[in-house]
Amino acid sequence: MSDLKTEPFDKFPLPIVAKAFVSSCTYLSQEGGGLETNEVAQLRKEIAKAAGEHGGAFVSEAQRPELKAPHYSNLSIAKYLLQQVRSCEKFIFILFGEGQGHLLNLDGTQLTSTFFELELYQAAILGKPIYRLCSKAFRFAQQIQILRLLDFGFLGPTSQPDQLDDAEISSAVIAILLNESHAERWRVSSAEVRPDVLVERLMRSRDRKFGEQSKTPMHFLDLPNSGFDQYASPSIDMNSVLSLMTAQGRRMFDDHMDEKLAWAWLVMRELMVTPLLDFAGKIVVREPEILSAWNAALTTWHGAASWSGHHGHTRMGTMPTLVTLSEVRRAIREDRHLSVSGTDYFGASIVDPVGAFGSSYYSLAKMVSSPMRADVLSEVHSCLDQAVKLEPHAAAGILAVRASACLLEKRCTEAVELYERSFQVSLSQGQSKSDLGTIICELGFAQVQNREYRKGRRTLEEGIDLLRDQKMRGMLVNHGDMVRALVKAAFANVVTGHWWKGAQYLADAHTIADSKGLNAYAARREIRYVGRFVDQARKRFRRW
Repeated sequence: MSDLKTEPFDKFPLPIVAKAFVSSCTYLSQEGGGLETNEVAQLRKEIAKAAGEHGGAFVSEAQRPELKAPHYSNLSIAKYLLQQVRSCEKFIFILFGEGQGHLLNLDGTQLTSTFFELELYQAAILGKPIYRLCSKAFRFAQQIQILRLLDFGFLGPTSQPDQLDDAEISSAVIAILLNESHAERWRVSSAEVRPDVLVERLMRSRDRKFGEQSKTPMHFLDLPNSGFDQYASPSIDMNSVLSLMTAQGRRMFDDHMDEKLAWAWLVMRELMVTPLLDFAGKIVVREPEILSAWNAALTTWHGAASWSGHHGHTRMGTMPTLVTLSEVRRAIREDRHLSVSGTDYFGASIVDPVGAFGSSYYSLAKMVSSPMRADVLSEVHSCLDQAVKLEPHAAAGILAVRASACLLEKRCTEAVELYERSFQVSLSQGQSKSDLGTIICELGFAQVQNREYRKGRRTLEEGIDLLRDQKMRGMLVNHGDMVRALVKAAFANVVTGHWWKGAQYLADAHTIADSKGLNAYAARREIRYVGRFVDQARKRFRRW
C-alpha cells in the first residue's frame, strides 16, 4: 500500500513562506487527468517569477515540480499543500481548461476529491481571502460545478468571472499581492465577520432552539444538495473509504487539526456520491458500513473543528455537524433495534451526542454576550442533564463541562466543588494520569477564579507537571488540553505576580497551538504575541 506509508516529515524541506498560494490544480483538464500544455507550464513559471518581487506566491508545479507520485504518496503531497495554504496570507485559484483538478489516488484507486478541493476548503475554513481568476481557455460548461463547490465552504455567491489572457492573469496576481483596490473584483470569499456576530447569526437563524421553529434544521453542508459530482461513481467505493479510515487511524492523535479535517473531508466526499439525507433531513442510507463511516468522519470533524475554533458557521461548524451526527447515530440504533446506546459496524459509539452538544453550547456561550449568553448556558445544563443518563462512563467530563459553565455564570464556589467531584470520579473510573492532570488543571483555574490565587496556581502547576511527565514517558497527552492548561497556568502566575513564568507558559502554549492547528487558542492575542516574544528571547539567550 504505497499511498498509506508514512513518510518522515523531514523528507520535505522547510515550507516556502509566500504571501499567496496559487492553486494550479485547476489548470489541468480532462476529468482531473494529468494532461497539461507548454502554455500552462509557462504561465505557472511566469506567475512564480513575477510574484517573487512582490511578496512571493507558492505555485507548486513551478517551485516543487518533483512533488508528485511515485516519489511521494498522494496523501503526503496533500499534507504538504495544506501546510502551504496555512502559511500563506491569501489564496488564489485559476480556472483553466475543463477540469477541477487532479483527483487524489489511493492505492491505484481514484478518489472523488481533488487536490484543489482540499486546498480551497482549507483556505475557506481558515478564513483566508480567496480570489478567483479565469483563463480565456476555461470551458464554461464546468462553471456550475465549480460554483457549487465554492458554496460548500465559507464563501459567498459568485458571479460569472471575467476571462483573462495569460498576461492579464499574471498582472491580476500581482494586483492581489499588492492589495490594489481593483483586485477586489476577483475576491470570492465573504467579508470577515466578528465571531460573536457569527454565533448570534447561527443561534437565531439556524438553531431551532433559539430561532423560528419553521427554520430548516441545520445539517453539515446541507447534505441533500451535496451529491453533485458528475464524475463520481454511481455507488460508494467502500474499499477506498476503509483504506482512508485505516490510514488516518494510525496517527490520528498527533495529526495537525487541519489534517484531521482534511481526512474527514476525504472520507465524506467519497460517501457523498449517494445522498445521506432527504430534503426533510431524514437519513435515507441504511447500509451499516456507510452509516458507520459517516459516524467516524463526522465525529472526527466535530472534534477537530472544535479545537480549530469553528463554532459559529452554519454549514461546517460544530452545531450542524452534531445535528447530522445525531441523525446518523439514531439511524444506526434504529436499524440495530437499540434504544439509546450501543456501537456501530466498526465498534464506535452510537449514543446520541448530547454531551458534545453541551460542550459546543458552552463554547458558543463564551462568544456571545447577555442576554443570549444566559439562554445558551441554560441549554448547556439541559444537554448535560440528558448526558448524565445516556453516558455514565463520561461522568467526569460531564461534571467538568458543567463546572466550566458555572464559572461563566460566576458561580465559582460551585465550580470548584464540581471539579473536585470530577477528579474523584476520574480516580474511581481508573482514568489515565493524563486525564487526571487535565482535571487537576481545571480545578486549579476554578480555585483562582474563586480568589484562592496561590492555591490555584500550585494546583495548576501540579497538573501541568503531571501532563509533562506523561508526555516525557511517551504517553498520549491531548495537545488541546495541554494548551488550555498552560494558558490557565499563565493567568494564575500573572495574577500572583510571577510575570516571567506566566510568559513562559504562554510561550509553550503558543508553540504547541501553532504546531498542532489549535486555532481556538493560537489566535488568542496573549498567546500569539507573548509566545513569539518569549520564543525569540529564548533563542537570543541560547546564542549568548
